[in-house]
Amino acid sequence: MRPVTGQALRWLRAEGSLTMHLRRARAPLTVQVLGQAREPARAEDARPLGLRPGTAVLGRTVLLVGDGRPMVLAHSVVRAAVARGPWRALGGLGSRPLAELLFTRADVDRSPLWQAWLPPAHPLARWVARAWQQATGQPFPGRGVWRRWSCFERQGQSLLVNEFFVPGEVAAWPVRARQRAGRYRRSE
Repeated sequence: MRPVTGQALRWLRAEGSLTMHLRRARAPLTVQVLGQAREPARAEDARPLGLRPGTAVLGRTVLLVGDGRPMVLAHSVVRAAVARGPWRALGGLGSRPLAELLFTRADVDRSPLWQAWLPPAHPLARWVARAWQQATGQPFPGRGVWRRWSCFERQGQSLLVNEFFVPGEVAAWPVRARQRAGRYRRSE
């Protein structure tokens, strides 16, 4: 695993709403929706949700842009059948942050945060690089990517949120919120 220290570590372990933390660090913050569609679950997404790879899920991919600079690529996944149930509000978010749904409801619980370094050859790192380039028109600015993820549960149904950080960029972001430690996990 690639070592991480200092400011980058604080961002990877920041609890609460990442959108709120980013908004404080680099306002104004906008959410650029890159896609929202039914898709087969990748192994890295299926495992935390207790699904088999290939299971039908609803995926939502966004780019968080702070002060005009792309900061974080996020990909949220929920079992397709659940997208019509307790997580149906996901379908109507548009360019609003998912955090509005996750951190304003008393009936939503969050798992611990997990982080992993994905080397450039990892399939998920390659997917992030392609999505980044399609969204920004620029090559992905890192060799590999930090991934952090957690699951949110509502009415017994889970939604996975993945957040992908550009390695060199994250260390330069100012930290203006109290942030507590999360958990570390090696990439699968």
